[in-house]
Amino acid sequence: MLAERITLVLQGRVPLAEQIYRQIRDLARHGRLPSGMALPSSRALAGQLGVSRNTVSAAYDLLRAEDLVITRPGAVAVLNIPATFALTDRRVQTVGRPVSLAPAGHALSAPLPATVEGARLRPGRPDPRLFPRDAWARALRRAGRTLSGDALLYGDSHGLAALRRVLARTLAETRGLHVDPEHLLILPTVRAGLGLLARCLCADGDSVWLEEPGYPGAMQAFGTLRRVALPVDGNGADVSAMPQGAPRLIYVTPSHQYPTGTRMSLSRRLALVARARECGALVVEDDYDSEFLWSGRPVPALGALAEAGEVATLGTVAKSLLPGLRLAWLAAPPHLAPALIRAQTSLG
Repeated sequence: MLAERITLVLQGRVPLAEQIYRQIRDLARHGRLPSGMALPSSRALAGQLGVSRNTVSAAYDLLRAEDLVITRPGAVAVLNIPATFALTDRRVQTVGRPVSLAPAGHALSAPLPATVEGARLRPGRPDPRLFPRDAWARALRRAGRTLSGDALLYGDSHGLAALRRVLARTLAETRGLHVDPEHLLILPTVRAGLGLLARCLCADGDSVWLEEPGYPGAMQAFGTLRRVALPVDGNGADVSAMPQGAPRLIYVTPSHQYPTGTRMSLSRRLALVARARECGALVVEDDYDSEFLWSGRPVPALGALAEAGEVATLGTVAKSLLPGLRLAWLAAPPHLAPALIRAQTSLG
């Protein structure tokens, strides 16, 4: 009796009709109901299960939509199980090898060091108790009432135009970085920006210079690229210590080196930009913690020194607001911005 093989959760999250449909489908798939079997009428099965007839009719309709049930006027519904659909328990156990990760997948999914992931004392974590929740809620309500047009559809894949305009003005005022709003890409995290740059600018075998010591998240974001240590001392990253070579990317945190906290000197900044220009590399500036200054005067972003698009600058509100807002940005060199925007669209 079919009803005896069906167990319903009356207060469950899955609608009753879908529960009936799934269980009949699974019984058929595992060979526990034969093809050609006549199903009870919707009225009879509804009475046996203690549900309405419409519920069973809806379940039969779902089965019919998948061609698992054949109905004819004046005749009972009959199970129709294609040979390719039936699946015995033994065959489930003897299927082929599971899909495995590619080398890039292994690199991207590798766990971070314990000092970053899972540690109780973690750098860069703002106190959520200090977040201005009421002011933020008012701003959200105001924005929700005023958004219209493309802002409610797909809009610009590289971010809301109004946000990019405000961000461009803020970067000019606070970081000395003059960037066209059309060359700004809004991203969920700095790591997303690193991944985008790596995918668009690097090929297998290319090298990236990374500060040592440096940010573990960047090491992971660059996946299988050949990573070369860039030494750091009291004046920041030192490209003069690097042998002659042509990396594709040079990743630095010049305003507040992670994790030492030192600031890269002006002479080092100029040397870094010159070296990148000489070898055709892109300097990836992570403007980490630049909004926090305990003494002295702020210095402009490294990107402000670039005259020929040698620097891409990344920033985020993860420290000044909350990382859960998922708001970061990439100020791209003008000659790369259109391609990076199209790539961001393609990647979704």
